[in-house]
Amino acid sequence: MGSIDAYLQYNQNGIVSRLRRLLRPVENTGANVLTGINNCNEIKDINQVRPGNLIRSKGKVKNSHHVILIDSVILRNNEVSEITYAQSNENYGENNGVRRGIIKITDPAKPIWEQDWHDQDQNGDNPTLEGVLIEKEDNGIRALKRVSIPFVQSN
Repeated sequence: MGSIDAYLQYNQNGIVSRLRRLLRPVENTGANVLTGINNCNEIKDINQVRPGNLIRSKGKVKNSHHVILIDSVILRNNEVSEITYAQSNENYGENNGVRRGIIKITDPAKPIWEQDWHDQDQNGDNPTLEGVLIEKEDNGIRALKRVSIPFVQSN
């Protein structure tokens, strides 16, 4: 499989940037690079979503980005009815760490942020959805360009 560098394109390709990525590839690959236009295609049709796709989001700090990993997709009558995702978000207070959430698809014609999100914190807020709503036109579902993950539907 090789290094993550083999699959991604970076805006900064100077010798120092390349050396940093060589020595610490994961730590030097941010959410903006991973979900940016150089490395991903935007998925507008929710019925094209597959496990392994990403949801691009924003953090509460200006110009910060966040990645949400889609880990399962449930189809009913050949349409996506539910998406399960995993992510880690520091905005959940004492419940920080890796979390799973569910997005129930109420209208496949609408964008991901207008679906029914189930992932509340101790106050009943949904920091994950709140991040998707920040500059929502720049957020949404993404598919990595250089990685192909087959979709296997279980019976």
